[in-house]
Amino acid sequence: MTDTLTILRHQSNLLAKTWRADGTIAAYDQAKFFTQSSVPLAGIADLSAQLAQLQDDPHACVIRGAYLGDDHAAEVGLAPEHGRVRRLLELFDDTPHHWVLVEVDDFQPLTADPVRDPVPAIDEYIATCLPECFQGAAYHWQLSNSAGHATKGGVLKVHIWFWLATPYTSAQLKAWVKTIAIALDDSVLNPVQVHYTAAPVFEPGVVDPVPVRSGFVSGLLDDAVTLTIDQATLDQAQALRPRQRGDLVAVDDPVASLLIDQGRVLGESRDGGLIITCPWEDEHTSDTTGTDATVWFPAGTGGYDRGHFKCLHAHCADRLDIEFFAAIGYQEDTLAGFDVIPTTQPDGTPVPPPPPAYERNDKGAILATVENVALACRRPDECGTHLGYDSFQGAIMLADAPGEWRAFRDVDYTQLRITLERGGFKPVGRELVRDVVEKVADENQFDSARAWLDALTWDGVPRVEGFMLTYFGAADTPYTRAVGLYLWTALAGRVVEPGVKADMVPILVGPQGVGKSSGVAAMVPSPDFFAEVSFNDHDDDQARRLRGKLIAEISELRGLGNRDLEAIKAFVARTHEQWVPKYREFAASYARRVVMVGTTNQDEFLADDTGNRRWLPVRVGQVDVARLQRDRLQLWAEARDLFLAGGVAFDDAERLAKDVHAEHMVSDPWEDDIAKWLGTPDDFNLGSTPRMREFLQVSDIAVGALRLEARMFGKREEMRIGKCLQKLGYVRGRRWAGNRQVRAWFLKNSPPVTT
Repeated sequence: MTDTLTILRHQSNLLAKTWRADGTIAAYDQAKFFTQSSVPLAGIADLSAQLAQLQDDPHACVIRGAYLGDDHAAEVGLAPEHGRVRRLLELFDDTPHHWVLVEVDDFQPLTADPVRDPVPAIDEYIATCLPECFQGAAYHWQLSNSAGHATKGGVLKVHIWFWLATPYTSAQLKAWVKTIAIALDDSVLNPVQVHYTAAPVFEPGVVDPVPVRSGFVSGLLDDAVTLTIDQATLDQAQALRPRQRGDLVAVDDPVASLLIDQGRVLGESRDGGLIITCPWEDEHTSDTTGTDATVWFPAGTGGYDRGHFKCLHAHCADRLDIEFFAAIGYQEDTLAGFDVIPTTQPDGTPVPPPPPAYERNDKGAILATVENVALACRRPDECGTHLGYDSFQGAIMLADAPGEWRAFRDVDYTQLRITLERGGFKPVGRELVRDVVEKVADENQFDSARAWLDALTWDGVPRVEGFMLTYFGAADTPYTRAVGLYLWTALAGRVVEPGVKADMVPILVGPQGVGKSSGVAAMVPSPDFFAEVSFNDHDDDQARRLRGKLIAEISELRGLGNRDLEAIKAFVARTHEQWVPKYREFAASYARRVVMVGTTNQDEFLADDTGNRRWLPVRVGQVDVARLQRDRLQLWAEARDLFLAGGVAFDDAERLAKDVHAEHMVSDPWEDDIAKWLGTPDDFNLGSTPRMREFLQVSDIAVGALRLEARMFGKREEMRIGKCLQKLGYVRGRRWAGNRQVRAWFLKNSPPVTT
């Protein structure tokens, strides 16, 4: 009974949830392109071993579909990009599998704690909720990423993997699920549905409350599940198979056709609806709400004459069809039903389109309703301007001509009201215009940074790897090359894939006046994309300041010594910003697009012995700002191609930085005083030195080496002395002093002294 497992990996994005220090859980990162591989399986033991390995890989996931190959992908117009493929239905075959995943999201066990003692809770679920053939079979289990969180108390959230004696396709299993009187989530049976396999990620300071997150349970009688599906059900599977591009001849609903083209369609519901991936799935608060959670009902199905979007997730419960259309990029034909008319007038000028179907009063004036104002604002010929939303700058934009965007200002609301009222509208209120402008702009989103970067062409001359040497006068070493490569792939990565992980900060170390800050500012194409930040500022203020920026300089590492180091590391590692925008009621989350670079003329600035991986110090010389300004577009173009080929280049920079950190650790003047005292003979002990003692207590150093009075000695001083002793080769533990044990410091490898 051999089988295969299709594994997808993203180069940098997290395919695991993140437990944040503020108590919330961050959702999975969005991912579009993957490398794919297939591993052989000989049985449930092989499957369990493979899943155990994948648990430690936060960039990997599993799907049921089998990749049809690069030639097929090219044939259907979806050729791989830099060896990476899209997770689209037409690229993967619904192949029969022995393995199957059962996803449990809200089961409340009566016999066991689902977090502290999950196996009995899982056994209870199998015994009470699954067909008899599953009972007693072997299984691999893994608690969901949110299991154990305070908001999920008493609920079993687990993925259970079984091995079927007979292999079945996804379509066959979905057909079987529809015949049994058991509530199973069959969305996991779609060929390209992601099966998340990684354990959750925990921010610094967050402790996993779950003792064990996965395991294997051997079968009582047989490892395999003897599931038998009758022939009639198997025959139905063909009619229930997921739609693919070739099925378009049977689809006369334009929205359905677009969804199929986009690869969003996962299958069909019983009432003719199309089960789809929700365009807002990254904002859903749970992994799933059950079978057919998101559905598009084509015209004439589900009781809807014109088609209807429906999503059962609470976040999407109030979504309108028009919002759904905007999210998937569908534009309704507003001229449907009109007679065909000429497109040009006799003089050759275009025939103006007919006005929108406004609601008017009995005198013909256009009513100032939300719908009427929205109809006008979607038509530049009616409202006098183009409206859009730049997701990079996080701002509503206005253009008098296509592509000539500028930021929308408060005065533009007034001009818009004037234009509408001159065009026949009844007086339009300011708040009404503000709401509609926000809505229409949101329907027309674009990413100015991505568009700019995509338009660049690299000349093929390598510059990125030697960046620190060529432009910042650094030494030519493997480390400085690795830092340059990390910096530029991170910069390009956050343009191409907003929020991509880039949690290390290059720090340029050099004397004042060599042009460090000028060089950092010269890396961006415009001063508008550069910001200066300080760790002294509040996070909300920082988040607003970073919006629409590509590089942020931490000049002279301001605030690094005045703020909690864990808070600084969490801020640097953040992939999303959250705050309440102007005129908004609710907080919004924005993917971080900026990369931080520090500058300092101080050699010593690292104070944390354990958390220095975030910092990449580089000693620099005279900065060639003019050359950098001349070459920066080529640097960006090369960085884009490097990122698309291999993601953000973390590994070498992080590994080599460990040897550099020691040069920049902050030294404590107490360390010299303590070292001198340790080597000074003691007049009262016949010339022996304190270093020769079996152990030392902090009070010995405080009084003997530092001459501190009791009133000057507290917890802070104790910790400071402890750090100095660690650097001098001492470790902390317990030793006997007379007939009692005391906390003491002693040289490494010194034997314990017993009474």
